[in-house]
Amino acid sequence: MNSKNSQSSGHLIEMSVASLELCKALYVNSGWTDTALTHFQFHDGRETVEAKPVYGYLSAKGTPAYDLGYLLRKLPASTAIRKRDGAGAAHDYSAFAPVRSGLVARDRTPEDAAAQLALKLLKLDALPKADAPV
Repeated sequence: MNSKNSQSSGHLIEMSVASLELCKALYVNSGWTDTALTHFQFHDGRETVEAKPVYGYLSAKGTPAYDLGYLLRKLPASTAIRKRDGAGAAHDYSAFAPVRSGLVARDRTPEDAAAQLALKLLKLDALPKADAPV
């Protein structure tokens, strides 16, 4: 699970966001910075997610962190996230968008499945980028 400890107003909370690698890829491909969460990775490999704004750039200071609610607001209407049944399945969640005969992405968490789907849609120019009007 991509749950990271997050600190907001001095309170420690638990956040589930897409993996750091997928968040970096989404940021590079979309330019989306309108999330309130930021991934930080320290030199020793530790990661944390904090409720702090990103100021429009990818750096060692932070990468935008995308939670499931954020991603669902960006994905097309009728997007579905499903938990797959069955033990031993390589991918536990699937995300489906009814775009261009339907696209499916699968991953270990619902956040990562949604992020994978967003990346596929961005590559098809089926999702608006940050500098594009909605």
